[in-house]
Formats: sequence, structure tokens, C-alpha cells
Amino acid sequence: MAVAQDGEAVGSVSGGCVEGAVYELCHEVMETGVAVRESFGYCGDTAFAVGLTCGGTIEVFVQPAPSPQVVEAAFDASPVAVARLLDGAGATLAVWPERVHGTTGLADLDAEVVGHARAMPDLGTTGIRSARCRPGKHVFIQSCATKPRLLICGAIDYVAAVATLGKLLGFQVTICDARPLFATRARFPDADEIVVDWPPRYLSPSRPDRKGTGAPALAHRSRPRCPHPEETAVAIAAELVAEHRGGTALPLTQTNGPIHHGHTASVAVA
Repeated sequence: MAVAQDGEAVGSVSGGCVEGAVYELCHEVMETGVAVRESFGYCGDTAFAVGLTCGGTIEVFVQPAPSPQVVEAAFDASPVAVARLLDGAGATLAVWPERVHGTTGLADLDAEVVGHARAMPDLGTTGIRSARCRPGKHVFIQSCATKPRLLICGAIDYVAAVATLGKLLGFQVTICDARPLFATRARFPDADEIVVDWPPRYLSPSRPDRKGTGAPALAHRSRPRCPHPEETAVAIAAELVAEHRGGTALPLTQTNGPIHHGHTASVAVA
């Protein structure tokens, strides 16, 4: 979440639970110039005051302004991890596979942080790490991996719908079809790449990486974990379609009978 001096806010940290309290905290930090680490937890007397009525605990670190390392990492397309020292100084490192920008001012701490940071984009993890070499020092490492790849074979109308949803969910969308008449930008404006080739020939030199991003990402998740707003919207939309069409919302491989059902009555959603 970023808050400007003129009051404009972009992004969020909790999906709405503590946004008001964090917004005020950001203004305090801008006035003092001192970074702050704050925890918000459920309390009967204060829950409604901060909006955290769903329980749990949220820990927030607010710093006066993004460092040059953070700005550079935000516009970089390659995998990068940003490490922030959680103390008053708020020293920041941006760690790429082949280089490091910034320092904590301590060589041994730099080496340990870089080791953690280089492993995290591959694992897709973000979190706080305690420094073994410097007891009491804690570092927040934010992993920024490259977009996962969604490869769709076949230039048909169904593919256009999947490409639009894939783009919404943050995938790097590639459409492959051997027919140049159909594999066009006009038909698939949301695709990042359109390949005119036979899919078997295009796929033959490709090998999935550890995340499987070299292969089509078509598997359903049986239980989403920490879904983003876009993923939540897709899940809700799927239930709306199932209710409207008389479906079950189960994967087609687990159902029998016709794919398409007749229309049902209007749907009301609360």
C-alpha cells in the first residue's frame, strides 16, 4: 500500500480490514520520517475501531519513502527479491540472481540476507527472516518472481475467453495455432504472444521449469490458498455460472452428462 503526501492511496495490505488505521499510520510516518512496525490484532474493545473483526493478527511495516532499490525492482521483469531491515534505519537490498543493489552496512548480514533472498523467488515465498549472524535483527524479504506462463493451443472463441481470464489472473498468455487466418491480434487482444505454428512442433523444445510454467496451466485448485482479488472474483463468477446454468461447479472430469444446461431463475448474491 502506497500513500502520497496529497492523500492519495494505492493498493492495500489486508483487503479492507485495517486500511483506515494503516492509512493514518502512513501519514504519521511521513510527518516524522521514522519507519514504524505495527501489529493489529482482534480485541473486543478495538476490533471495530480498526476494522479487524475477522480475527487473526496483521503486522505492518511502514517506511517514509521507497528506496531506489525498491523502485528499480518494481520495474524489473526478471526475478528479484527486496529485503528490508526491520529497524529504525530500514536499510534495503534488491537481490537478483546475478547482482545485488544496496547494503545493510554489515558484511556478514548482507551475505546471509542475500542467501535467503536468492532462494525465495524460486520458491514463490515472502516473509520475515531472523538473522543468525546478528541476533535480534529481522529482515522482511518480498519475493517478486516472473509471471507464470499460460500456453493455450487452438485459436477458437473458447480460447479468447480463457486468455482474458488468464491475463486478469496475472499469467503471461501465449496462444499457439498453425492457422494464420485465425491466430491474429484482432481475435486475441489480451494475449501477450501469438504463435503461428503447429503446437507439437512449438512445444517440442520446451521443458517445464520447477513451477511448470513451460506447460499449459489448466489444472483446477481444489482449495485456493491466499487467493488474490482477481482469483476470488473468478471463483465467485464460477459459482454464479454454475447456479445460473444448473451446474455443480465440479471439474468436468468428475461429472457426467451434458456440459451445457438450460437457464434457471435469476440469481441474487449477498
